[in-house]
Amino acid sequence: MRRLAMQMTKSELAVLVVVLLFTLSIVAVVSSSAVSAFTGLSFISAILGQIEKAKEAIFAGSGEVLHVILRRSGGSLEQDFYVVEIWLDETRGNSRAVFRDSDGNRIGEILIRGNKRYDSANIGPAPGTEFIAADTENAILKGVGEQLWRYKWLLEKGQATVVWSGVIDGRRVLRVEVYPACCDNEKVVALVDEETKLPLTETTYRNGQEISTIISTYEVIERIKRSDLPAGTFESDIPRNVHRTIQQLTLEQARNFTEFDLYYLGEKFDGLQVQYIQHYKSYRVFQHICSPPRNEVMIVYGAPGWVPVAGSSPEIYVTIESATPDEIKEWQQCGGREIQHGVLRPTNYGGYRKEFLFGQSLVTLWAPAEDEITKMERALQKLR
Repeated sequence: MRRLAMQMTKSELAVLVVVLLFTLSIVAVVSSSAVSAFTGLSFISAILGQIEKAKEAIFAGSGEVLHVILRRSGGSLEQDFYVVEIWLDETRGNSRAVFRDSDGNRIGEILIRGNKRYDSANIGPAPGTEFIAADTENAILKGVGEQLWRYKWLLEKGQATVVWSGVIDGRRVLRVEVYPACCDNEKVVALVDEETKLPLTETTYRNGQEISTIISTYEVIERIKRSDLPAGTFESDIPRNVHRTIQQLTLEQARNFTEFDLYYLGEKFDGLQVQYIQHYKSYRVFQHICSPPRNEVMIVYGAPGWVPVAGSSPEIYVTIESATPDEIKEWQQCGGREIQHGVLRPTNYGGYRKEFLFGQSLVTLWAPAEDEITKMERALQKLR
C-alpha cells in the first residue's frame, strides 16, 4: 500500500487535499456488520487512547492555542493520504493548517485571520484564494476547524444521524451516518469519539460498494501558550499570492453593490427565501494563459432552516456576472463561449438553466426542473 501512495504525484495529492478540505460530509452506504468490524481493529483502541490522554487540552479554556498533528491514512495504516498540522486560537480568531504528503512536502495550507480565510492547494507558484466570511466563526467553520469538528457541527445542524453507540476501552463511541444533498446513492458511516466528536474512521460507500476508508490518528494534541508559539505561526505566503476572492454579502450589502446591476427573485420565492449571497472575483495571474477573470454574484434560495452542504450545489439560485463588451469578446476568444439569451439549456448535473443579458449583467437562472425555471423567469427583478 505504501508503494501505491509513493506513486501518487504531488498534483494528485493536492487534488485529494482539496476534496478533503471542502467536503463536510463524506458519503457511504454500509451495513451494521461492516461498521462493527471497525470496532474490533486494534488501532481503534490506540486512537481512543490518544484522545483520552489529550482530552484536557481539547477542552482547555482561553489564553492558549490548540496544536494538533493529524494523520489521515487509507484502509491500511501504511498508506498515508496526508498529514495536517493545525494551530487554532479560538479566542482571537486566528488559525492555520499546513498539509504535507508522506514525504513531508507541503501540499496545501489554510490561514484564517478574523473573518478572512486564505486557501492554497498547491504551495509555490500556484495562487491562493481569499474567502471573506460574514464572521470569524463562519471562517473557522469552513476552514481549519472543519478538519477536527465537522461531525460535531453536522450533528448540531441535524445533518448527521447517530445510529449506534457503544463503549470501547472505556470511551463511548458513536456510529454516525451522513447523507449529502448531492448524491442519492451515497452516504458516509463514521466512527466518532462521543465526548470530543473527533473522527476515528470514515468509510465511504457508493451503491452499496465500499469506495475507501479514512483513518484519523492524532499524533499530537496539546495546548501552547501564545507566548511560547514559534515565530510566524499565524503567518503565511498565501495572502501575498491571492488570485481570487470569495466574499459573503448580506442582502443590504447586495442592495448597495455598484460594480454591475444585480437581479434576484425577491427576498422570498415559491416558499423559499434568500439563504446566502456570495461575490466571487478572480484576477488574471498568468498572462500567457487564455483564462478571463470572472466577476460574479450568486444568490441562493432555500427553505427556512436550510443549511448548505459542502460538495453539493444548491437547487434554486441565480448568478449575475459582469458582461462588458470587452469581457464578452474575451469569452468568445477563449473557448468560444456564446451568450444564448432566453434559451433553456440542460446542465451537467441533471437540471436546467436559462440566461439573459440585461445591459452589462449576464443573469442565469438555475433549477432542477423546467417549470421552476419558468416561475423564476416571471419573478426575476432588479435587486434594489
